[in-house]
Amino acid sequence: MSSPGPRGQIPGGPHLAEERDRTAARPLYMDARDAGRPDLGTVDTLARLTLLARRQGVKVLVRNASPELCGLLDLAGLAEVIPAV
Repeated sequence: MSSPGPRGQIPGGPHLAEERDRTAARPLYMDARDAGRPDLGTVDTLARLTLLARRQGVKVLVRNASPELCGLLDLAGLAEVIPAV
């Protein structure tokens, strides 16, 4: 997962809003397998996408999160908000 572009722009954001009617009953799974080495930019991107999804009534779960990413989410206090499964 790469860091977002300019502040406030989230890749896939508009698409997520369009899909909310079809996915509101199901969680959104984000696959972090190819995220590379996670950093705070990765955590920031996940937090922004999670916030956008929650505003649309969609719960976010992260699949294939590395131990490093789980540690950063925990350090940032977001492990319960952005659970890794």
